[in-house]
Amino acid sequence: MHANWKWIGMCLIVLMGCSESETDNNAGFELTSKAIQEDDGSVQIKVLLDRAVDQSGSLYFEFDGEAALNGDFKLITPSPITIESGSREAVIEIEALDEFIIEPSEDLILTITAAGGTGILLPESKSEFTLTIEDNDEAPEEGIQVDLTWSNDSERDIDEFDLDLFIANNVTIVDDQVEDFEVYSKSENQIGFETAWLDQDAPDGEYYLVAYYQNGNKDVDFMLEINGPGFERETTDGDFESDETGMAIFFGPITKDGSSISRAVTPSEKMIWKKYIKAN
Repeated sequence: MHANWKWIGMCLIVLMGCSESETDNNAGFELTSKAIQEDDGSVQIKVLLDRAVDQSGSLYFEFDGEAALNGDFKLITPSPITIESGSREAVIEIEALDEFIIEPSEDLILTITAAGGTGILLPESKSEFTLTIEDNDEAPEEGIQVDLTWSNDSERDIDEFDLDLFIANNVTIVDDQVEDFEVYSKSENQIGFETAWLDQDAPDGEYYLVAYYQNGNKDVDFMLEINGPGFERETTDGDFESDETGMAIFFGPITKDGSSISRAVTPSEKMIWKKYIKAN
């Protein structure tokens, strides 16, 4: 009888040692998706474990999607996140940026990619979370709104570049070169992308949109979009090379009632902006 109990006890030890619930501790997002308005501010995204950890561990994540870092959202919690000893959860905090850009809803996709720490395993499910940021801006009923966006790729921080947007009038072009102009309005955005307005009560005449590469040392692609009476998401695009800091490209002309836009000067003439940026 004593031997039988010894044998049964050994079997119990073996079974307990092989129990999956005692050795595995999978991580995963609490939810797989959520939608917010861009003026909702910050949102906390929970990552959960099967049970509390005895020692602090970490989880690494990556992000992808249409939403742009520091253009559409800010990453408050960087990778990796820490799961403290005695806890079974951690939080990734994202802040949506409430800017003026007229755009469709955009997705930010978070993916858990690696785990560090004793007993923490990569998720078997719920390894991916999609945050949909819904725009709250509408095209103006009067006047024209111009949006300047660039590097709309969440893997590239838009703060790697500093572009400005101007609307110019009284532009003088001689032999395809801008000789003189006045600044009618300038984007005043402190965060995210740039927006400028051509008011309905602005003087009649022709106006030009000016994309200016204020700071940066990398190639950058950009897009201009116009909305308002006479315009409906009309776009044009351009680019700056890494050594073209301080240069600008003029697009136009446009009028308050709406007309198509095209590039007004060639890349070799971008330098013309330097003559006037300080004076204006």
